[in-house]
Amino acid sequence: MSHRETPSSAGQPAQRQLRILGAVALGLAAGAACLVSYAVHGSLPYNPLELPGEKKLLTRTWAPEGWKFFTRNAQEERPVLFTRRNGAWERAEQGPASRPRYLFGLNREGRAQGLEFGLLLEQLPASAWRECSESPVSCLSAPGQPLHVTNRSPEPSLCGTVGIALQKPIPWAWLDVPRPVVMPSHVVLLEVQC
Repeated sequence: MSHRETPSSAGQPAQRQLRILGAVALGLAAGAACLVSYAVHGSLPYNPLELPGEKKLLTRTWAPEGWKFFTRNAQEERPVLFTRRNGAWERAEQGPASRPRYLFGLNREGRAQGLEFGLLLEQLPASAWRECSESPVSCLSAPGQPLHVTNRSPEPSLCGTVGIALQKPIPWAWLDVPRPVVMPSHVVLLEVQC
């Protein structure tokens, strides 16, 4: 009696290969998830949870930075840009690229301001920054001579009188404080030639 191939038996090797490929993909995903879990848990402060074999793996040896390698410091000073128009300071950030005016990220014009800001920053000496314990606008409005710099961006958005403040964000624990919280900052007043 001869063995005949039926349609169902012809597809079995391909189906088996797909199952093996799926199992390998799931195994790799599970391994990556474990690796990330141990790296994240190793970077957390002491807590009552302990992962199996955590002490033997010495996570802090092979991942000393832990999750910090992938993230920025949440308390890092952030730049706030101002321009002076009609005698008043206005925020100058063009905002996130996800806005409709940037076609929800398709137009990258809003992202260029970060590079423009970097070009201005590299012209500033460390001595140009002033400490500010009030609102950045109050410190920028105080009498003082602006530093003259040139905006070398091909399509500048920061021209004329520009103020830059580097300010830490308000900590989460202070968000419910009844009076407005103003974080200390460093400010610099610029006269930007475009």
